[in-house]
Amino acid sequence: MTLATNSYQRQAVRRGGSGFGRAAYGRGEELPPMIRVTRERPCPICGAPKWCSVSADGKVCHCMREPKGRLKAANDDGHVHLLGSTGGRQSQRPSRPYGSQTWTIGKPERRRPVASEDSTNWPELASHLQCERMKVAGAAADLATRLGVSLQSLDWLRLGWYAKSCAWAFPMAYGDGEVCGIRLRKPSGRKLAIKGSKSGLFIPTNVPGDLRGQALYIAEGPSDTAALLDLGVAAIGRPDCQHGNDELQRLVQERRPAHVVIVADGDRPGQDGALALANSLKHMPFGPATFAIVTPPDDFKDVRDWKQGGLTAEQLRRLAGSETEPNHDSAAAMEVACE
Repeated sequence: MTLATNSYQRQAVRRGGSGFGRAAYGRGEELPPMIRVTRERPCPICGAPKWCSVSADGKVCHCMREPKGRLKAANDDGHVHLLGSTGGRQSQRPSRPYGSQTWTIGKPERRRPVASEDSTNWPELASHLQCERMKVAGAAADLATRLGVSLQSLDWLRLGWYAKSCAWAFPMAYGDGEVCGIRLRKPSGRKLAIKGSKSGLFIPTNVPGDLRGQALYIAEGPSDTAALLDLGVAAIGRPDCQHGNDELQRLVQERRPAHVVIVADGDRPGQDGALALANSLKHMPFGPATFAIVTPPDDFKDVRDWKQGGLTAEQLRRLAGSETEPNHDSAAAMEVACE
């Protein structure tokens, strides 16, 4: 615990605060040390995490911001407030309770993470955000146009609107389909997530629960997934090119696709992530019989850009089922890595 022993606080509380001392403790009574506020123990008057201080016994607050309800002014432009019953004048401003155990002298205990379950009902929140999107229906259509995908595909991805952050919301789910978090996309394109979200998959509502005998396409992120949905294939999105493999294994094991097509970006992280995912799926029990990695030509950044450049469903299916250009090298590398 850091004691408030700098010259300013000494002047305000000990030398300059004679009236404060008489009202709080009586003439001649020794004043307790003043302890600086922290982020964990903010000022009980203004709520700030710094500059203010509280006496070790929790009776007096030296606030640097809030004059309302003060007992007197301090010499350093601060304000002296009384907390609790001390027999003197009381601050008229309601303050946060501070017990003797809250403010103690000495080194504070190290704060440990609290092991507790997330209290957010993510499925309910996802449904609520979908309803909120109805209030900005025109903006949702504009988003679809900007991304170059259909509004129907965004509907399948359960697009919502999170007004608190002024951002579009995409639910993320575990491999079994249970919603575990919300990915946000700001109008500027910046991506973030609602606090407490777990990283998960983007699972469209139109993808069958049983994919036996069918192909499953895996993309990076919700917008690329929407582009694949526009091409009429069963597509799932992972959070990025390096994560989501465990949940994808779970999903593949439950839905049993016969063929998995990983649609990867052409950069090195995208290719490395695709090969790592193919390896993880290849060696799992009851995994897919065949794999393919499809990479957009050099002129296109990702599959969404590629679709806007003219990619058709027929071309995609042909590339996914063969090792012809432009994904010949990627498919060959995947076969070597998976052997």
